[in-house]
Amino acid sequence: MDEIKQELKQENTAMKANAVTKLLY
Repeated sequence: MDEIKQELKQENTAMKANAVTKLLY
């Protein structure tokens, strides 16, 4: 269960970073 939560957090962070990058360009 904890592993899944960590994976989701990592994916969420990556998606947020991707969205921020798109906003910057």
